Amino acid sequence: MRALEEPELSGSAKLPATGAGAGEDRWDRRMRLPHSNGAPASATTHPRGDGPAAFWLISGGLMPGRRALFLIALLATTGFGLVLALAVTGRDSDASLSGDLAALRSEAGALIVYSEFGQWADTIWAADPNDPANRVALASIDHAYGFGINPALSPDGVHIAYTVRARDAAQSAGGELWLLDVETSAAKRLAQQVDLAGATVWSPASDAIFVRRSGANGAELLRIDLSGAATVLASSANGLYLIDVSPDGEWLYYAVLSAGGTDVVRASVHSGKQEPVAHLSDGFSRDWRLSPNGERLSYLAQADSGSSVAFVAQVLDISTGRTETPLAGTPVAQFNPVWERDGGLTIGQISDGGAASAGAGDAPLRLNAAGAVTDVALPEPSAGFDVPLSWSPDGAHLAVRSFEGRSAADPGPSRIVVVRTDGARFELSRRSDVAVAGWLTDGS
Repeated sequence: MRALEEPELSGSAKLPATGAGAGEDRWDRRMRLPHSNGAPASATTHPRGDGPAAFWLISGGLMPGRRALFLIALLATTGFGLVLALAVTGRDSDASLSGDLAALRSEAGALIVYSEFGQWADTIWAADPNDPANRVALASIDHAYGFGINPALSPDGVHIAYTVRARDAAQSAGGELWLLDVETSAAKRLAQQVDLAGATVWSPASDAIFVRRSGANGAELLRIDLSGAATVLASSANGLYLIDVSPDGEWLYYAVLSAGGTDVVRASVHSGKQEPVAHLSDGFSRDWRLSPNGERLSYLAQADSGSSVAFVAQVLDISTGRTETPLAGTPVAQFNPVWERDGGLTIGQISDGGAASAGAGDAPLRLNAAGAVTDVALPEPSAGFDVPLSWSPDGAHLAVRSFEGRSAADPGPSRIVVVRTDGARFELSRRSDVAVAGWLTDGS
């Protein structure tokens, strides 16, 4: 459950061919924030240096790049395309996929589901987090050249919703929302003209998907059920950003960004009734996430740090309106806070506020439900720093984007890594263009 929107960044951001995978194409073609939200247009204007774009990169996403004759923008995170039949991808039958997946689940237990970018098609995989090479291809998604999909696994683990752009789509065409059956790879289109830079947010009951649609008069937030029936829940001339749905399925939370700052509003899923929740900031904030019990909202708020843009993690108590700063007074750069099921919060950080140490890298800080740093520290990378993306439901694994660089201004190449709480680390893919869709468990 995440939201994403940014304008095109100027310039090229080709990653240097150093470190793991140096022989492969290192262009990061999409800006992603798995299980996260976007920032306002003014937040990303410089692809390099100490500008906010560098921060946007390490908040769980990727630095966008550009090839000749090919526009690579944040719009490339989503698209409009087709699912290739299993016969095309080489799988003999739906039964074969179901059997392979069942065998992997029996052997490995919880699986991490992710998409791996390709020039003309993305592959969706389910992998053993303790042995990522042990994986099953769920589907291949055809798309326009250079555009990738934006996938999200349903809470019950039955479907993957994704937005994608067709190969032959006009430049002005919007995206499409598709629904993929995890066990059979059967897919159907649910909606057209959804935002290419939008996100998919599932209802807790896995019976509806929430997306954004933008037009000349502003943006709309839509609820789309699995038959494709759509209901408009909110509309505004200001920027709208999906956050999450309350655990009881009654309220859709979203952020409104305007000249007056950042406000959080909720809309009744059934009636569309709007209720203000809180004014978070006179400036912009980002990476909003609702806690598992629906009582708190974590986010990053812009901090006054002189000439550069910095953010600090904050937590809003929805019932009282009180805001806390978990790492107040700590001189760290902070990124992408994510919740654990027990109410704990994990915050990406660089310990001295700007550069990772020359020795070991910086691991995220793990706070318990009371807000105190836990006794169980996450393992540090050998160099660079880790930005948290999502916890497995059992709390045994944390997916992170691990950067090789030493600072937010120059984060360097990155990979998705699964970190186990006992200290083991497993690289999910040698490619950088990977998006985590969710975790598949027996109880999903």
